[in-house]
Amino acid sequence: MLLPGEVLLEERRKDGKISVMTTDQSEHGAVLCARKLYLYTKMALESCEDLENRSVSDRLSGAIKQMNEFIVANSIERVSLENLAQNERLKLIEYRKEMGVSGSGKIESCKTVAPGRADFGAQIATSIEKQSDEEFAEMIDRLLSVPRLPAMNPCL
Repeated sequence: MLLPGEVLLEERRKDGKISVMTTDQSEHGAVLCARKLYLYTKMALESCEDLENRSVSDRLSGAIKQMNEFIVANSIERVSLENLAQNERLKLIEYRKEMGVSGSGKIESCKTVAPGRADFGAQIATSIEKQSDEEFAEMIDRLLSVPRLPAMNPCL
C-alpha cells in the first residue's frame, strides 16, 4: 500500500512489543507533535490563573480541532474524533491532578507550583499571542496542507 506524503515509518521491536516511530519529511511539520504542544499549552492556560489567556486558548481550540480532523482523515489505524476528544479529556484530568487542581477550579500560580512546566506553556502562548489571527491561521493551514500520515517527529 502506498502511503500519502513524505513520512518515514520505523518499526521497532523490543521485549515482544512493536512500536512504530513516524518522522515527517514533508517540511510542513509533524502534526502529532504540534497537537501535543498545543494541547499541553491549552491545558496550562485553562488550569492556571497566572497563564489565563482566552484569545490564545480559543486559537488553540480551533487549531486542535483542525489537527484532529487531519489525524482522522490520514491515520492508518482507525481513530475517531470521539477517541481524540476522550484522549484530550483524560490528559486534562491527569495534568490537573499533577498540578494539584481540583474539580473545575484553577491554580492561582502554576509558575509557583511547577515553574518549568508553566514556563514552557507560557512561552508557546506568548509566541501565539504575538501572531495575528491571519498569521496563526496560515501557519496551521500550511501544517495541514499536504495529506500524509500524522507524525510525531521531528518534535522540538
